[in-house]
Amino acid sequence: MLGAVVAAGWWRGGYGSARYTDRMKISIIGIGKVGAAVGHALTIREMCKRLVLINRTRDTAEAEALDLSHASAFGDTLMDIHAGGVEDVAGSDIVVLCASVPAQPHAGWTRDELALQNWRLYGEILPDIVRRAPDAVYLVVANPVDVLTYRTIQATGLDPSRVIGTGTLVDSARYRMLIARETGVHPMDIRAYIIGEHGDSQVLANSIASIGGEPAESEFTDWNLFQEAVESAYKIFHTRGYTNYGVAKAVTLLVQSISQDACHTLPVSTLIDGVYGVEDVCLSLPCVVGERGVHRVLRPTLSQTEFDLFRASARAVRGVIEKCEGL
Repeated sequence: MLGAVVAAGWWRGGYGSARYTDRMKISIIGIGKVGAAVGHALTIREMCKRLVLINRTRDTAEAEALDLSHASAFGDTLMDIHAGGVEDVAGSDIVVLCASVPAQPHAGWTRDELALQNWRLYGEILPDIVRRAPDAVYLVVANPVDVLTYRTIQATGLDPSRVIGTGTLVDSARYRMLIARETGVHPMDIRAYIIGEHGDSQVLANSIASIGGEPAESEFTDWNLFQEAVESAYKIFHTRGYTNYGVAKAVTLLVQSISQDACHTLPVSTLIDGVYGVEDVCLSLPCVVGERGVHRVLRPTLSQTEFDLFRASARAVRGVIEKCEGL
């Protein structure tokens, strides 16, 4: 059974057979560039019946909600889209956490620069949100996503399986697109994962990569492709000041896997406690995602180098968490 789940990959799956979208409520916390893009993607895909936008500046959320409502009028289902306050998260099936202090692009910028401020922010806002939506699955999007996924679990007492960070889902998609460009194979038929931190210590798990079931390591062993995937986010960020389209589509895939109980295998950030000797940190590994959140954390057989790099990635993220805990 597990082999069938893994073979199914994480790119496949339509949006036309939703089990719960006709009654699902999703709340997005933080309507900046990323939150707005997530709202747009969910509206275009008609991923829920009710969509609530919550932002520190209410006028921004109201304007976005109005615009998205107009977009919804062109769909098959007229969605209920409106701005709200924290009290309006009540009854949410999924809460998407995009709230973040502003990122200031500059040479040498890293996601960890946001860690201390967002750690404080999440400590302030999460208890009230979770009190009002205790049964929701929480999707953490803001950076540094691994640190904030851990913070969400720590600050709320939620079952870790119901807190999912977008992690290396977009990083893996970037890498698969580059492999597709080089090999002429569609990305959905390429199984290649970037694991570990969504950041500078992320790990290319090339030893487990495959194309159409064939081991693919010898086919495209190219460190430059991996580096291009890693650096592409920084290139976009330094030019535009943000990245949002890729992560918005990643959120729709997570919502689809949760709402349909599709059990896609997705490289997402989750609490790692005892996998590969790593404990008490959130990192990305292939996870089976369904209606309850993370159903299972998979343990692919890594090479010794990949194993060592994964543990180094865990130490890097753990170090940031410890700095934040020392506030």
